[in-house]
Amino acid sequence: MNDLNDFCGGGGDFNSMTLDQLRANCQDFGQAFALSTAEIVLLILAVLVGLFWLLAARRRAGADVGTTVGNTIEGALYAAIGMFAGSGFGLFVAEVVPPDLLGTIFWLVGGVALLFAIIGAAKGDGDTGGKAAAVVLGVLLAGIAVTLAALAYAVPNSGAAGHDYKTYVNIVAIALGLLGALDGIVAALLRGPHWGAGWALVFLNSSWGFFGNILGLGTHLGSYLCWANDGAPDRDNRKAYTLYRRGLTLRDEPGNRYAFTQGWVMSCDRPGDLEMHEAIHVGQHFLLGPVYVVSHGIWDALGALFGVVAYLLKRWFGTRIGFSDAVTKMSYFNNPYEIMAYATHNGARQDADTLIIPSPWSFIFMAAWILGAVGLTIGLVISWT
Repeated sequence: MNDLNDFCGGGGDFNSMTLDQLRANCQDFGQAFALSTAEIVLLILAVLVGLFWLLAARRRAGADVGTTVGNTIEGALYAAIGMFAGSGFGLFVAEVVPPDLLGTIFWLVGGVALLFAIIGAAKGDGDTGGKAAAVVLGVLLAGIAVTLAALAYAVPNSGAAGHDYKTYVNIVAIALGLLGALDGIVAALLRGPHWGAGWALVFLNSSWGFFGNILGLGTHLGSYLCWANDGAPDRDNRKAYTLYRRGLTLRDEPGNRYAFTQGWVMSCDRPGDLEMHEAIHVGQHFLLGPVYVVSHGIWDALGALFGVVAYLLKRWFGTRIGFSDAVTKMSYFNNPYEIMAYATHNGARQDADTLIIPSPWSFIFMAAWILGAVGLTIGLVISWT
């Protein structure tokens, strides 16, 4: 594990420093990517797991020698990149972001990832064993996030904090490294990203996209293990995401199966405009990273609240509108990131409907929300460093 002397400057007894002193003296981006002995050991183990997992999967599928060798190397490489990127960036994020804030986001994201696994198990048409495994693994994934939150909350806000702080930042680094390695192996297994860009996308997803990576793993659980034929993943997609044709969905109506994307994991049964819509969300994930996850979630909550208020007001004034319809329009169709994605297929958003912000005001709101989220994040990071 990284010792406080490895990434803290200014001298002194770091173990006896307060949290504020540690956060002021212990921020080193370069050192964060200098792997400790424990991280190197885990990286090697991740590579070996990737090698054997992909080799077994390709041989079981009867793939030719070239595909087997190439995909096995790809899996091992992605595991190493995911471990390196996740652990390095995780250590630096834990050094910069206040523990209480980061811990709170961790358990919220972990809880949502578990919810995805549960929804997949409830809606999927796969076998019972796969659904049970999805829920158990979802609990484990959420447990990791909750453990990180507990370690964050355990760092005292006053008095000597060195020992608890060192444990916290190191466990965050190791956990995000392992989750990055796991996602890299799964991306290779399902032949998601094109091999020419996969190495860069795994690095970006495991580091800058670490929150989306957790949500993406929850989407894998709710898709691969819960739907027949492994969610019919398109193993020859080879674009910039892992694609399921029959995976997790939050809404499935006759003739209208809603697509779903978290991180760079997509469930979409129709190519064309709908897949392009979801690809926009993948781009938002890669470009905005944690800003996308947090600001998207904030609007989801606010929009749902506004939808409840709108429903009550409409009923008060005698206007008929369904509760679910009001909440969906405010939280989903008025979500700034959905406004951007719906711009790829005109007419699908139906912005003339009641409670839906019409254009051009919707685009003004979209730009203001996203730019505001980016600006606020930049301001916070500057104040923390």
